[in-house]
Amino acid sequence: MTFTHRLFTAGLSTLSVLALSTTFATATAVGSPTTTDTAPGVPPSLAAADPTIGAPADDPFYTPPASIPAAPGSLIRDQFAPHLLAGFDQDDAPARADKILYTTTAQDGSPVATSGFVMEPARPWTGEGPTPTIVFAPGTRGAGDYCAPSRAGNLFASTDMAAGSINVNYEYPFYAMASAAGYRVIVTDYIGLGTPGQHTYVNHT
Repeated sequence: MTFTHRLFTAGLSTLSVLALSTTFATATAVGSPTTTDTAPGVPPSLAAADPTIGAPADDPFYTPPASIPAAPGSLIRDQFAPHLLAGFDQDDAPARADKILYTTTAQDGSPVATSGFVMEPARPWTGEGPTPTIVFAPGTRGAGDYCAPSRAGNLFASTDMAAGSINVNYEYPFYAMASAAGYRVIVTDYIGLGTPGQHTYVNHT
């Protein structure tokens, strides 16, 4: 699957962001647990993906380059993320999941890199025009990087007892329904949640 800058500019900079349900999570206040991740360039089957595995705390995917594109919605990088749909095999999965790093805008107007994920529907869009995109603004998950949606072990629920983290995603049914209807789904992690820096939720100064 090929992503274009135009796709993400259209999808991620749109103001028609939908927050359709509430996510419950408890997570450590800072940092992410050290786990293993799928090696870049070696995508396993979705069935083989370990549902307890998420992105490691030092995953270089989430470290932005020294210079990022200024335009909101510009794609910096993407990577296949089969663990997000763990539990499905490739024939039954509602979509293909890829995590993304892209440019957005901080409260002072400056460009900043943040992460998220894309679900490209397995079912082709049969309506008029190109495949429509729905952008979800997820409910509050916590302040630790492990709480970022794209860093989760999978999109349903994940735990890390060593870190004292439990992540239950009540929003997944909406992602699945949209994918089943042929919609592309994009979910943001928000600024500082998964990427370097402080998560800005209730931390504005």
